[in-house]
Amino acid sequence: MKLINKTLPNGQYKPIPHIPDDFSKLGQVMTETELHDFGLTLLIAYLVIKDYDVVQPTGNLKGENLHMIVKAPNNKMFDFWVKTVMYPQIPTIDLFENHKDIFCLASQINAIPVFAGVMLTCLSHEDPSMPIIGGSYKAEFTGLKEFKH
Repeated sequence: MKLINKTLPNGQYKPIPHIPDDFSKLGQVMTETELHDFGLTLLIAYLVIKDYDVVQPTGNLKGENLHMIVKAPNNKMFDFWVKTVMYPQIPTIDLFENHKDIFCLASQINAIPVFAGVMLTCLSHEDPSMPIIGGSYKAEFTGLKEFKH
């Protein structure tokens, strides 16, 4: 897992704050959609820093979360499928059930289908597995794992 947080000079990491769209929900537990959106936002920021370009967000596939078309610095196209989970669960490519459909969609746009997992740990709640709106987080990224037939 790769740390998304910035590292401070003393070697510790800087917590990432979750900034909600609706401040009246501060302190509430995030929905699955809110959790996914937060992980996706963190991953997009990470990719932009690494000189990737988000070309197009795309729709859902049979209950799977939003995915996105991304162009790498070497001009390769990727179809990113993202899962955001809370500590201690580790995001894996097995969390997706539609591998054949994912591969088919990616081939239609000449992209490489990849999995990108984000694991969040809540640092501002006694239970690190609670996705709290407005909380502070440690965020880790699995790296890219290519879907296979």
